[in-house]
Amino acid sequence: YAGFGFTNWTNDVCMDLQLQPDGTHNVTVRDGGGINSGSLSITSACESPINLLKFYDQWYIPENTMQLQYGPIGTYFTEQDENGLWQSVTDEEAQEKFGKSAGELKSELEVAGPKLILSDYYANVFEMEPRAQERLNDLYDYWMQFVDDTTTYPVDCVFTQEELDTIDRYRVDFEGFVAEQEAAWLRDGGITDETWAAYKDNLNSYGMEQLLEVYQAAYDRYVETAGETSVEPATAESAQ
Repeated sequence: YAGFGFTNWTNDVCMDLQLQPDGTHNVTVRDGGGINSGSLSITSACESPINLLKFYDQWYIPENTMQLQYGPIGTYFTEQDENGLWQSVTDEEAQEKFGKSAGELKSELEVAGPKLILSDYYANVFEMEPRAQERLNDLYDYWMQFVDDTTTYPVDCVFTQEELDTIDRYRVDFEGFVAEQEAAWLRDGGITDETWAAYKDNLNSYGMEQLLEVYQAAYDRYVETAGETSVEPATAESAQ
């Protein structure tokens, strides 16, 4: 059992990592989410789908994406620095002008819908908000020293419709079961060999084999397209 460390963002204090009895740890890297579909639907009532899509094309202009994600210029973004990067409102400014924190203001102003923020926007369009920068600094300055393997599952893997149906069928219950077990182990003081064996047996009843097959197939197609060598098939042990 690897244990968990938590970060208190309010006081900006990283708590000590909990190690296994033999001194080892297991801190893995997870992406922040892939490129998703389903943010826009066009019904038969739309008289001009082409014009509607032209409208939504404007959402992908970097400065427009910035405002849709955080808030408009003049409200959430206050000014540009000497490099032309838009600066976001501070907590103090947000409290003074709107009676709420910058995070609360963002939640109120953010527009749901299709949009994409690329990493180079933070260098060319707007400066990363202070709260996000603090979290990023903590990840690099504290947590990454405990990461032994930075391999992550590609966020742009493409799934077939049948594979998406399988993911929809099993993923929510599977992840819910895993989260419940993690919480129980934290609450009850750890894992025994017996509870670990029972946990692995129960994973299959929540669709682990089906999910492994889907994600492995999509990954194999991904590396084949990229011209790389496919990895060994995933197993129940490697999924832990």
